Amino acid sequence: TRVSISQVFDLSVDDVFDFFGDHEKFGSLLPVPVTRIVNSPDENPNGVGSVRKVGIGPLGVEETILTWNQSSQIQYTISKGAGPIKNYLATISFSAISANQCQLDYDIEFDFAIPLVGALVGKGMKTAFEGAMKSLAASPMKIVQAV
Repeated sequence: TRVSISQVFDLSVDDVFDFFGDHEKFGSLLPVPVTRIVNSPDENPNGVGSVRKVGIGPLGVEETILTWNQSSQIQYTISKGAGPIKNYLATISFSAISANQCQLDYDIEFDFAIPLVGALVGKGMKTAFEGAMKSLAASPMKIVQAV
């Protein structure tokens, strides 16, 4: 299953990256808690090798950052607690349109134990993420204030 979302933000690519590149700020988009539980060994604690917990207790998942390229790309996988979701890989790419405008492309790929259910899960993810992105793009001050 593949989910792809694109959104234009009327902010610099650096501001948008700084928001999505921080586990707690990124977590403000989600209806569940997001907490960094392992710091990256790199200079930035949210970088490659860092792990965030998304959700509560045993219902949560752990996501590990695989790629963290400043102002261009973040890639992560579910490393623990995915249940029927397998081979989960998310890539968030950032590209400058102008000094004060950028595009975010969010691509998620995963396999689900039951293919038809996977398609439904993908549709639900797409709807939720698109709504959150549109809301965030409509209120760029949420990003600026968080950064």
